[in-house]
Amino acid sequence: MHASHAMQRRIFGYDYAEDALLDPLEGVNDCVRIAEWDILNGGHPHFPHHDLDSLLGAAQIAPPDHHHESFTHAARTSLELPLSSDLLYILSRGVLSHGVIQINDHGDSDSDVAVVGVTFLYNSPSVLDVAKVCALGHGEGKHGVGIFTPMHRSHPKHEHRTRFVVDVTLPSSSSSSPLVIKRFETDMPIFTHYIHDLENTVDFHSLKLRTSNGPIVARSVFAQEGFIQTSNGPIVGNFSSSDSLVLRTSNGVIHANVTLSSGDSHQETKLDLKTSNSPITSNITLVSTTEDGTGGAFKVNTKTSNGPLVIGYPSAPIDSHLDFEARSSNSPVRATLHETYEGDFFLRSSAWFPTSVEHDDSIEDPAGKDRKRQVDIHKVSRGVIEGSVKWVPSEEKQAGTVRISTSNSPVQLTL
Repeated sequence: MHASHAMQRRIFGYDYAEDALLDPLEGVNDCVRIAEWDILNGGHPHFPHHDLDSLLGAAQIAPPDHHHESFTHAARTSLELPLSSDLLYILSRGVLSHGVIQINDHGDSDSDVAVVGVTFLYNSPSVLDVAKVCALGHGEGKHGVGIFTPMHRSHPKHEHRTRFVVDVTLPSSSSSSPLVIKRFETDMPIFTHYIHDLENTVDFHSLKLRTSNGPIVARSVFAQEGFIQTSNGPIVGNFSSSDSLVLRTSNGVIHANVTLSSGDSHQETKLDLKTSNSPITSNITLVSTTEDGTGGAFKVNTKTSNGPLVIGYPSAPIDSHLDFEARSSNSPVRATLHETYEGDFFLRSSAWFPTSVEHDDSIEDPAGKDRKRQVDIHKVSRGVIEGSVKWVPSEEKQAGTVRISTSNSPVQLTL
């Protein structure tokens, strides 16, 4: 090898550059400090899945099977990220970079940093040489942590199995004075994401979580703007937003309780649920933040394919506006609206499958004005129904819109 070339080592089948962290590698140029590993001699932590398992089990989803795995070695390091940052982020790259990340608020209440603890579980001592944790600086006001391992391997062996356990610990706070995080992002393929009960104590102005081939589970979380994405894995939990929320996967279940809040009838709070080849089940609670608790505007899009779609609206404000679309294919779709809904509805399926609208004429006026509910239903053609619902006498206002469609399966709307 010529001296001008980067010195290369072959470590148990991996290509590793001695004079660089990992090159080429996205994010490595932003590395400002490599963290030092502390070897854990007194045993190592088990894979932390007890609470996560219960949430997945409640959604009838089998949890990742990590409990049978054992590791003979463990090392740990940690880095601190200033909470005043415009952006906090964590990324991982490399064939050994996979595991679980947990976000909790168990830190000291007077702390001004997020502590990112990284535990590395492994069997072969030599694997520690190629696992790097790095403090990242991506410009002024942006601070992150990177987990880097080699990008390629030729002959993987059983003793080279690894797992990372990443704990992001935020300061504890209260519902009366929640912790504000401007932007928090992850880009961590093959990392299970688990968010602890943060809805009432942490205000994420922007939250973006991205992984693949693994679940994202939230006991509860609030984000003004939220983007949650995985693939080949489920999204499960309780999510709240006051601006926009996207839950997106493929070949994975979405099982989510969602709360959307709006205080402006002219600016919609938006929700987008999307998967493929899997079901979507969601209860969506609509909340008005106006002084009298009425009004608000909401836009909800739900889409899957080859999987059933079940959507319910257990609560919605009086005089609120809802634009709702639910689409699937080759599977049934069922939606239940809150009695406050007023507007049009359109149902469509293949001609030989039933579309139906169910309603209860005995429901009392939710506004307490002794109005009567008027439901008009028109069968346009086989498999197609349209109609409207309103409380009369009614005031002049923009009507809501509901569109529900599938193919080769029934469609049912309950008013």
